[in-house]
Amino acid sequence: MSDPKREVTVNFECPSTPTYAVGGAWGGPSPDGSTIVAHLYVEHATLPNYLKYSAEDMPDGGSRVDLSSEERVSRGDLTREVQASIVLTPEVAISLAQWLVDKAQIALKTRGRRGDDK
Repeated sequence: MSDPKREVTVNFECPSTPTYAVGGAWGGPSPDGSTIVAHLYVEHATLPNYLKYSAEDMPDGGSRVDLSSEERVSRGDLTREVQASIVLTPEVAISLAQWLVDKAQIALKTRGRRGDDK
């Protein structure tokens, strides 16, 4: 009779997996509650849609731009740039949340041992 316990080896291969900085998430349960949707984002000051300057024609045929006349046109003050979106079952979301908390606690302890926890 064979031993019911055996080893399984899992290899991770990530030939072209991007790495994203994440500053937060936006989302929630799907309408039927079967999944959780999280849009992972990084937040930064909004870049202007465009800049407008006054320009003056010069006698030599060129132009002079008055940089002090800058007018910025943008859609808001902050931009949340979605890096990736994930869809998880509630069970996987809870498991991932616990995994993140566990790893964050280890990281904080490690950082504290180095004296960087300021």
